[in-house]
Amino acid sequence: MKGSDPTRPVLMPQRIDEFLPPEVDILAPHYRPPSALDQLAAHSSRVVISTEYTHAYAEDGFGGLADSWRALTQHPAGAGGSIWMWQDQGLTRTRTGANGQPEKYIQIVTDGWDGIVRADRTPQRDYWEARAVYAPVNVSDDPLPFWPGQDRLRVPIKNDYDFTDLSTVGVHWRLMADDRELAKGEAKVNAAPHSTGYLELPVDAIKSVAAGVAYYAHLAFLRPDGSEIVERAVELRADGPAPEPARPVESPVRVRNGKTVLVTVGSASYEFDPASSQLISASAGSAKLISGSRFTIWRPLGANDTLNLRTPLASVADLNKYTVSVKSWKVAEEASGVRIDAEADHTVNEKNSFSVAYAYRVGRDGVLRVDYTVKPRVEFAWLPEIGMEFETPASLDNLRWLGLGPLDAYPNEKTAPILGVYAGRTDSDTAKGMKASRWAELTSAEGPGFRVEGAPYIRLEGRNLRVLSAVVGRSEKGRRPENPEIRLDTGPSVAFQGAFSVTPISQVRK
Repeated sequence: MKGSDPTRPVLMPQRIDEFLPPEVDILAPHYRPPSALDQLAAHSSRVVISTEYTHAYAEDGFGGLADSWRALTQHPAGAGGSIWMWQDQGLTRTRTGANGQPEKYIQIVTDGWDGIVRADRTPQRDYWEARAVYAPVNVSDDPLPFWPGQDRLRVPIKNDYDFTDLSTVGVHWRLMADDRELAKGEAKVNAAPHSTGYLELPVDAIKSVAAGVAYYAHLAFLRPDGSEIVERAVELRADGPAPEPARPVESPVRVRNGKTVLVTVGSASYEFDPASSQLISASAGSAKLISGSRFTIWRPLGANDTLNLRTPLASVADLNKYTVSVKSWKVAEEASGVRIDAEADHTVNEKNSFSVAYAYRVGRDGVLRVDYTVKPRVEFAWLPEIGMEFETPASLDNLRWLGLGPLDAYPNEKTAPILGVYAGRTDSDTAKGMKASRWAELTSAEGPGFRVEGAPYIRLEGRNLRVLSAVVGRSEKGRRPENPEIRLDTGPSVAFQGAFSVTPISQVRK
């Protein structure tokens, strides 16, 4: 090859061996974890271009792209990599529709679910993640401190272009307080390739800060033709003492013991079942907000999950199909309210079970605070998610949350969604999927609902709301996440902990 054309770079896909002759100009690893890509690119004397470094299998197998990309390209030798692949492999076919007339559809078999766009080139969730990870304009995820009334804030913007000055990129900014726009404008940033410039962001519209309100800026980076490169968010945190939250109205806490335990505080009431250790209802006045709950450590497995099992799916037990045996139950009245401590075993079969220790506290402010510790004893090597699921009435059909959105987010797939307040009907695309949240509200259009805080993830399951303390990181085809913190591996001594709060909402917040 070199004798024929000495200017053409040569590589051998999958090969990174030290003995490769100098005629092989490029090392081309396949499917190495981020730590291996980091080590290779840091010490290589040759250019590193992975001809396949991640695999977009189905729509649930694209985890860790940001980690792999940054591990590879943070070093001069790491020039980039290729995703397998661009487009689903589908065939247009014709079938008879419900009206008896022919209709066209796209047939895709399992081995063709490899694209970040569908067969008709409609972008999938993976497309937006790749677009955000590859964006040559980078903003730190770290919050920036500011003083209320401050005139401007310097926001560092990293220019990851190889040859383009950042001054050619337009910046459209919006200053936000929760979902309220406080100010907006246009700006430019000067930065040479591979250097950092600073956006002078006006923040004088924030005269004072309110307790419980998130302040942030949305930054849209634009090419000279006006098309968008990427949109990012920068969180702003007030320096100095935190504002005092509004003092909650405190009411007497009343407890009624019987077949169930009913705890009432003002207009809020919570009912618990000693036979299952679960919250079985929550109400605001006469409006029922929650009609049941259960602990969850399972969800239906997707195509990529089952590919990574390396065992028949039929042999995997549904870990949410269990019977409950309560081992202990104690109700105690305290100065701050009522506390219920419970422990229960959840048995799936002779080889799969888990125990949960609960601490329910109902305060004089009407808020239910839940802490739990779960110890799994299961055959499965990892858990998909951990938390509690609340059954809710059909009237609660609006979801609103502060967190990452509007796209779904996972521990290792969250570059494309950005910080903000988002809302949508529970049957809308906006509300579907896994949401990384700081708080979330499920309400009706006319009246009450409830807010959950403290759980890092939520997901609607039909009309039920799953409040999750942990979610397993997205896998790739044939490879689970490298980071142990997001693997949720099981074992004989493993225990997972979680905490969140539930606050009834008696009327719609304007």
